[in-house]
Amino acid sequence: MRFVALLIVVVFLTACGTGGGKIKILLEDVNQDFAPDKRVALFDVRAIKKGGKYLLEGTSNLPEAVEALVAKCEDAGFKVENRVEMYPDETLEGKLYGVVNLSVCNIRSHPAHSAELSTQATLGTPLKVLTKQKGWYLIQTPDGYLGWLDSGGFAQMTEEEMNDWQSAKKVVFLPQYGFAYG
Repeated sequence: MRFVALLIVVVFLTACGTGGGKIKILLEDVNQDFAPDKRVALFDVRAIKKGGKYLLEGTSNLPEAVEALVAKCEDAGFKVENRVEMYPDETLEGKLYGVVNLSVCNIRSHPAHSAELSTQATLGTPLKVLTKQKGWYLIQTPDGYLGWLDSGGFAQMTEEEMNDWQSAKKVVFLPQYGFAYG
């Protein structure tokens, strides 16, 4: 009788652990498929069990990755509720682009001047703006790198303003140094 009771407990605990482990594997698979390099793709999603379903929470700039995760979870028999915040953020009010307005701007790994330098961008580099956090913007450079840039490092624009800027005539300054008057 004790053996049967112990066996039931072990089977129950194993079954409980399998769901969480399986959904974690699904998360890792989707992450590996869509965002293997954190420097160029944002897929920070976690699954939290609540009641009889899993809440998918976090942030991403890859809608196809989130859709794939939801589909894989549902195919595996999990009930999921998608609460993943997608970038670009709606609070940017259409200003989803920018142009670097410093000779060189430092792009950080986190929104702080003390954070690790992840990359740099030069004057005139077009940017995609994903979200804002306390005067810092999560941006993506043309070569795909993600990072945080303070508001003084670029001019934020709407799509129309960006198109106007890209079609406008530009000046290329070749001497070692000089002055610009505006």
